[in-house]
Formats: sequence, structure tokens, C-alpha cells
Amino acid sequence: MKYFLGREDLITSFLTLGAIASMIGCAVAQPIILAKRVCKIKAYIALQIIAATRC
Repeated sequence: MKYFLGREDLITSFLTLGAIASMIGCAVAQPIILAKRVCKIKAYIALQIIAATRC
């Protein structure tokens, strides 16, 4: 945030929202039908790659 956006004040918000989104994702991952059809490890790796390339 500091170097790319020049907004050092947003670091806390960015990290907090990321942690909250992760908790919500973990909470809803199990009930979703896709969780039973897709390998969770491969899905996690793929989603992390997608998230990294979006930055």
C-alpha cells in the first residue's frame, strides 16, 4: 500500500479486510457443494495464484 498506492494509512484496513475475508471464506467453504467435488489443496493454490496475479 505504501509503495504502490502511496497510501500508508490504508495498510491496517487492507490487512484487516484480508483476514476477515479469509475467515468468511473458511466458514462458507465446507457447506458449498464444490468443496466436495474439488480438491481443497488444489483449489486453494489456484485461488492464491489468481489473487497474486491480480495485484
